[in-house]
Amino acid sequence: MCWCKNNSIWTSATIVLFIIVAHTGLFMFFHVAPHSLMVMHELIGLLFVVASVFHIVCNWIKFKRYFEFKSVITLTVLALVALVVPLLYPGTGKQHFSSRILFDRIEKSQLRVTGQLFGLSESQLLELFKQSNVKVDNLNQTVYEISRLNDKQPIEVIQLLFGGLKHQD
Repeated sequence: MCWCKNNSIWTSATIVLFIIVAHTGLFMFFHVAPHSLMVMHELIGLLFVVASVFHIVCNWIKFKRYFEFKSVITLTVLALVALVVPLLYPGTGKQHFSSRILFDRIEKSQLRVTGQLFGLSESQLLELFKQSNVKVDNLNQTVYEISRLNDKQPIEVIQLLFGGLKHQD
């Protein structure tokens, strides 16, 4: 095949595109990417897939020899499972992103404000945390500060607040 005569082009393209996709992916992961970078990430990701396919086709004999080892087969199966499982997840990326923003804001809010969000009075908040053996110095502390003070994850403190909704009725 004429496009495989110089397979170093496909190998180089795969490496360069991987580096670009990895960097833009990191920016997206840490939420410092503008929308244009996200679009660029998707387009370059598609080019990366195309270059990878050509790279595999051009080096098929080497790949075939390499995949004869059981450890490589096991790692390949695990990688494929890791790729397929997110596709089976019923939520969409936007739902995950918006719920992450919501939890971040709750974590950073003062307990007094968060309590209002959950419809709990100050006395109900204090009682809820007292019954759960969670130390609260004052209601101006954030959920994050309370979680650190009590050696807990912020989500555990938020779950306590959700539990307070049940006892409110």
